Amino acid sequence: MPTVDEIKAANSENLANNDFLVNLALTFNVVNIPLAIFILILVCIACILFVVLVIFIVRSCIRRKFIPKSKRRPIKSIYLDEIPGAIPGQVEGQHGTLEYSLEYQLTKQQLNVGVIQANDLELRPGVEHLDPYASVSLLKVQGEKARVFGKVNKTAVRKNSTSPNWQQTFAYQIPESELKCIVAVFEVFDYDSIGQDICIGHLDVPLKEVDEGEYAGQILERTGWLKGGEPMMEGIGELCIGLCCNHSGSQIDVTIYEARQLTVADQLSTKRQSSVFVHLVLKHKKKRMGHYDTKPKPELINPYFNERHTFTLKSGTLDDCVLLCKLKSNSGRKKTLGHTQLGVDATSSTGAKHWEEMIKGPGKTHVFWHILSVGSEDS
Repeated sequence: MPTVDEIKAANSENLANNDFLVNLALTFNVVNIPLAIFILILVCIACILFVVLVIFIVRSCIRRKFIPKSKRRPIKSIYLDEIPGAIPGQVEGQHGTLEYSLEYQLTKQQLNVGVIQANDLELRPGVEHLDPYASVSLLKVQGEKARVFGKVNKTAVRKNSTSPNWQQTFAYQIPESELKCIVAVFEVFDYDSIGQDICIGHLDVPLKEVDEGEYAGQILERTGWLKGGEPMMEGIGELCIGLCCNHSGSQIDVTIYEARQLTVADQLSTKRQSSVFVHLVLKHKKKRMGHYDTKPKPELINPYFNERHTFTLKSGTLDDCVLLCKLKSNSGRKKTLGHTQLGVDATSSTGAKHWEEMIKGPGKTHVFWHILSVGSEDS
């Protein structure tokens, strides 16, 4: 161990005259005072890290003991060919996989549908990166008819990722007796800031094929293959619609351009010449703000309308409005053949996206194609 005289002799006069620094060097058994200061700093850092670690451990123990946590059912090990959604004849995994969760709360009569993450999403030709998000919707299937149940929910957009992690859950109020009629539809889209979002893949989960005991009162996590092409709600064709609002939000111009690939001939009477037209209804919180009918067209596959109508709104109501577009036959009772809905809370992701783009870019006409769902929707 060095002596006081040795330490003072080995260092500059300023350091040697400081009794604290001399004693510090003696404590650490070194002659060089700067080295003793460096050792002291390391000791202080180690003490701070130790205190932080202790606080973290105590906090974790308290959370586990006093904060209730939903019981999670462990994911069973499965083989690739056992993942739901695989289609015979297609390359498994070419569109990626989606991890999701289901939980039914018996006391609240509430179904919680979670979107956990997607993996290995497929890049489209000519696309270098993806900005994916997922939408969740429920279909209520009764016989051969299926209709959207509740609101279509969307996750956040994850920039430049083929394996996005969302960890988002959406709640739906459903009586337990109707669970077997529900199909959960997951769709993954590539977000386009200036155009229509492209569907990367979708996964349909009929709850009748899932043991209710696995997700009633607890969280069930599963993984499914994403399928390419159109989802279950492919409908009877598509309708091309243009939207434009003025800068004050007091007027909306709706242009019905055309429909394509309609499959409605079997729903129309063969005894007389049939024609189709589009019926528009603008609503604000279930109150009708106006309506309009296009001229009927005899073409039943790719009818061309090219008609525009202007709706006048009250100030501040634009965000809460919904536009119902119904394709109807012009014979007999004017049966509704198909419909689509546009608005912030629309029942389709495309309908919500179209409305949002219109609000973001007033004074410009935004044109989207919309799938016409089968049957009618209450207006």
